[in-house]
Amino acid sequence: MTRTAPARLCAALLLALVPAAQGHAGDGAAPDRVYLSFGAKHVGIDPTLFGRTAWQEINPGIILTWEDRAFGLDYGAGAFLNSFERVAAYASAAKFWDLGPELSVGLVVGLADYGPDARFISTEIGGSGVVVTGGPQVNWRNLFLQVQPVPQSTGEMGAIFITGLTVPLGD
Repeated sequence: MTRTAPARLCAALLLALVPAAQGHAGDGAAPDRVYLSFGAKHVGIDPTLFGRTAWQEINPGIILTWEDRAFGLDYGAGAFLNSFERVAAYASAAKFWDLGPELSVGLVVGLADYGPDARFISTEIGGSGVVVTGGPQVNWRNLFLQVQPVPQSTGEMGAIFITGLTVPLGD
């Protein structure tokens, strides 16, 4: 990881908060929702291609989210235990569409600081240690499932299925 990777991720987190404070859906600058991640199931992804013998699939994390802000997007900031067993700072932008009173679908794009493990991930930004993450997500009641497509050096595609709880804050 370069020395500038933490500074770049901090800048990304701050940039996530700027639009979050504008065009607010709730009261003040407080977050509207919290996402609590619990686990990630790796499907079709050989851990030996990433310098591992197995994946860490218990991945606790917390992401604070400001909904429906600038450009109609949701912005998030937080951290989680990644599949390489390291804590990763995280920032995201997402767009969700309500399909019913308890069901929404959307697309999430995030930046996560994977440090030295980022070298194994094809979406690393330069040599920064920061990787691009994301994919489609379904929220049903207080549960969420996100599917992150993972291209591998073999040319095959795998996926990471991330699950957890989503809890509205405030009204």
